[in-house]
Amino acid sequence: MTLSRLLLTIAVMLFTCASYAKGNSSDETSQRLKEFYGAYKKLIMSDDPVDYTDRSYTLIRKNCTPEFANTIIQEQREGAGFDFVTCDYVDTMIMSTLSISKADGHYEMVFDASWPKADGKSSDTKHVRLAIDLKEGLINGVKEIRK
Repeated sequence: MTLSRLLLTIAVMLFTCASYAKGNSSDETSQRLKEFYGAYKKLIMSDDPVDYTDRSYTLIRKNCTPEFANTIIQEQREGAGFDFVTCDYVDTMIMSTLSISKADGHYEMVFDASWPKADGKSSDTKHVRLAIDLKEGLINGVKEIRK
């Protein structure tokens, strides 16, 4: 085998490995975010005040940047309770419809949200798309993607 052929083979192998590793990293991040959102919803919707406060704050601090975590916790303690992590959909999100994937410059979370209509006999459902901004692997912001 000639030297140029050997170098070309090595370059192709390195490119393939780098692409594979990048794909796995994205899959791992998506899975980690799904696990976070599942645990977050469970704690926020819990009737146990320790879950809602101490345990949810610990989860938020572990998975969000310090700046974003402080904003969330301060709002939960002192504000109207707006849920920055799910753009206020936490109580209506249907977890079985949740998917998270890498998008252009962020992760995109998609799920259905459902809440009862005023008549109490039926419900409205909305397809929700959120952009999750990460900084050094931690959630740094979430915003709704509107068409």
